[in-house]
Amino acid sequence: MNNFRLPVRHDSDTLYVSGIDSVLIPDDDSAITYSKVELNRLIEAGVRFTISTVHTPAVVMSIMKGVDLRLPLIVMDGAAMYDIKEKEYIEAEFLPSQISDEAESIIAEQGLHCFVNVMYDSTLLIFYGDFNNDAERELFSSYKHSPYRKYIHSACRRFDEYERILYMTVLETADNIHALEKELDARLGNSVRITVSDSGYEGYLYLKVFSPLASKQHMLKKLKACCHIRQHQGRI
Repeated sequence: MNNFRLPVRHDSDTLYVSGIDSVLIPDDDSAITYSKVELNRLIEAGVRFTISTVHTPAVVMSIMKGVDLRLPLIVMDGAAMYDIKEKEYIEAEFLPSQISDEAESIIAEQGLHCFVNVMYDSTLLIFYGDFNNDAERELFSSYKHSPYRKYIHSACRRFDEYERILYMTVLETADNIHALEKELDARLGNSVRITVSDSGYEGYLYLKVFSPLASKQHMLKKLKACCHIRQHQGRI
């Protein structure tokens, strides 16, 4: 999404959905406070507004601190819907166990490490193994104390029927990421949705493996049904 126009009138019948980066929260720090004040004013007046983002709830809570968000959020690039008030996931699209097992095997065959995002009940756990690079170590160090991210070493992973995998994340050099993407696509095809994006760590990219049903558009339909809304505005 590259622009978002806030409603002029207090429309309580339409769902307004926005991304975050450089759109809702501008790059100019001086405008951030104004944006948050305006959002709170509109939400208090009854405008039905929420977020759709590639970020986890942890990142959204940090970026949107001070904004009185009330509706569920579409998070993790459409893999889940998060109730910000109840602090729980209310919808999610999981990888089938056979597919997730094969994806993990392919990643391991390439000599790479992945973070595995697993849902037990409504709690998200992030399992990790032995790190391959400094970017992974820095990522782990930055977020391991977050109240919204629970990192657990893979030695403690149960691998049982209650394990439901939302997605896997690989943080590696561009060459390794592109080679892995090619291999995953060749062997898993349409059984997964693969995304590659900038990581913020110089020389490194993110590769994420989702269920093919995990998309912002698909989760938006569920959000509208949840909120009993027929129409929406905003690009996600």
